[in-house]
Amino acid sequence: MSKMETKFSNIVLSTDSSTKTETATTNSNNVHGSIVTEILLAKNRPIQWEKTLSLTMQGKLYGIHVPPRHFMERSIVSKMQRLPALPSSNFGLEILISKDETINIKDFFKHIPEI
Repeated sequence: MSKMETKFSNIVLSTDSSTKTETATTNSNNVHGSIVTEILLAKNRPIQWEKTLSLTMQGKLYGIHVPPRHFMERSIVSKMQRLPALPSSNFGLEILISKDETINIKDFFKHIPEI
């Protein structure tokens, strides 16, 4: 390999015109490896993008102290619990995560044991 040559899993990029491995970069469905990677990464992108966008907007609107403060409040509230004999609902954490705005089936049937 020359000094301008970089080797990836089955793709060889080179400044040398004699090295070509274009057929080795496609899979059985004749899809290029970089496209498959982009598709796999795009599945998690919207969830992370919305969280990042929300924190960025909060930081720009209210100040740069808001996103770290939000994470600090969530960590403090999640560590608070009642005594071992008493049930703990973590309602404060649900408020910070905004789960208090929706009603799920688990909210009604959480006291019924699963069989």
